[in-house]
Amino acid sequence: MVVHCTGAKFYYLRNILHDWPDDKAIVILKNLIPALGPESRILIDDMVLPNENVHWQAAQIDITMMAALSAKERTHEQWHALIAAAGLKVDNIIQYTPILNDSIIVVTL
Repeated sequence: MVVHCTGAKFYYLRNILHDWPDDKAIVILKNLIPALGPESRILIDDMVLPNENVHWQAAQIDITMMAALSAKERTHEQWHALIAAAGLKVDNIIQYTPILNDSIIVVTL
């Protein structure tokens, strides 16, 4: 049974997009667009790495993602570029764990 949910206030993706290279992550995001209503937000719960001085645990996860899945943890700029390539916009980025840089990326149409 497939349940279609369109126009929800939030669509939550936790540690999903870091499992995929950019081209596949863009497809995932584009597939959400038809479900979005005017007030909908995509909440991406993932790491947003700094350009330098990355904590060793975050760097280790990034290397594992690259080696195992041809994927990666992304920087602020990489997230903005990825989301724009899907035809979406970053509304806000809220960091909630300083060491691993776990963040909620709020995305809109």
